[in-house]
Amino acid sequence: MSRLLCLLGLPCALFAAPLFAADIHLKVSGQKSDEGHYLVAVYRDAESFLDSKKAVREVKVTTAEGKAGFTLSDLAPGTYAIAVIQDKNENGKLDTNFLGIPKEPLGASNNAPLRFGPPKFDLAKIDLKDTLDLDVALQEY
Repeated sequence: MSRLLCLLGLPCALFAAPLFAADIHLKVSGQKSDEGHYLVAVYRDAESFLDSKKAVREVKVTTAEGKAGFTLSDLAPGTYAIAVIQDKNENGKLDTNFLGIPKEPLGASNNAPLRFGPPKFDLAKIDLKDTLDLDVALQEY
């Protein structure tokens, strides 16, 4: 009997999962050139924020004519923070100088400020319940 219930419940679970997913329509602004591409990373908590190995989603997007718009699809509702880097030299990482100051434009959700260090998760976090339109303005040091 339990086997039958599992078989009956499986299709429901498979079809219900997409109903609870949300999308983020992300627009990147503030770029001064079309060099390279954008590295976009989505994080769930402060402990993982800005550690690309701990991102729940990473996307590489081509730059085009000073505009960038794309969708991050099928994210479970919850709290997230997003970081965007314009990887001008396309080496797959944020380049910094010898003091650790970024040499490439970067930004975070809620346009969290980059004062005296990287943006803070608490300032960048967003509450995703439904489809969300989000603008991230790139900043340079």
